[in-house]
Amino acid sequence: MKKMITAALFAAVMIGCAAEAEVAPQTVNALCPQMGGEVTVDGGTVEWNGMSIGFCCDGCPEKFSALDDVEKTAALKGVDVEVEG
Repeated sequence: MKKMITAALFAAVMIGCAAEAEVAPQTVNALCPQMGGEVTVDGGTVEWNGMSIGFCCDGCPEKFSALDDVEKTAALKGVDVEVEG
């Protein structure tokens, strides 16, 4: 009986850890300003203008960083993020 309880607790902890690892990072956007897909853990983030911007895949942060400020503002407005300044 102890082995069953221990195994069940271990399984619950492992499932909880796996589920937590898949949670998207805390960002100001839910959709990628480059591709429009949902922000994912694998997409990465970029800090810009005091905001953490999330992306859908690993190529998007580099593309976003290459934009000038006007283009970044337009890309973020395209995914419903208000940009100050």
